[in-house]
Amino acid sequence: MVEALAALRKRFNGSALTKSSLDHLPEKKQRELARVVEIIHEEFENALKGGEAEFKKKGRIWKVILFGSMAAAPGSMNRIR
Repeated sequence: MVEALAALRKRFNGSALTKSSLDHLPEKKQRELARVVEIIHEEFENALKGGEAEFKKKGRIWKVILFGSMAAAPGSMNRIR
């Protein structure tokens, strides 16, 4: 799970237009998101296995974008509750 969390943090780095850190989230939420991203990548990989077209075989996920309270600024989770 630690490796998945590290991979999730790495995927979010590098974009000036998006939040590049998950540090504003509680550790439990960070672990949950890491697992969700892990599942998304597993399912995407499984979906690509059945593709016959070359462009489908080369598909990849570039970003996972959070919407709602999990994407909000630090402290906003307290206002939502």
